[in-house]
Amino acid sequence: MSAGFLVAPVHWLVAALLVCSFMVLTQPSVCAARNLHKRSFHELGCRGNFEQSYLARLERVCEECYQLYQNPEAYNLCRDNCFKNEYFLKCAEALLLKDEMDSLKSKVDYLYSR
Repeated sequence: MSAGFLVAPVHWLVAALLVCSFMVLTQPSVCAARNLHKRSFHELGCRGNFEQSYLARLERVCEECYQLYQNPEAYNLCRDNCFKNEYFLKCAEALLLKDEMDSLKSKVDYLYSR
């Protein structure tokens, strides 16, 4: 018996290991994600209280707005001034989030002001 029959499975194993390693390395850790959100919070001009879940929800609205319009400026306009802008409200309306509007505005106010 030769070892030739093992070469193909070993190649597949190495390839799978490389793919898995790449996936693990590209996923931010929980700590890094929190720091990223904290940095985003300040970069957006938010002056209020930091609440990661609020920031994540508002960012998601802007991401969905970008996906809806496929306009590179949509995401940035939506996030401008810590989400406290007319574009954010229009995005929420376009995404049919009228039932959530009061909650979204409350989150914006919490992040925006002290």
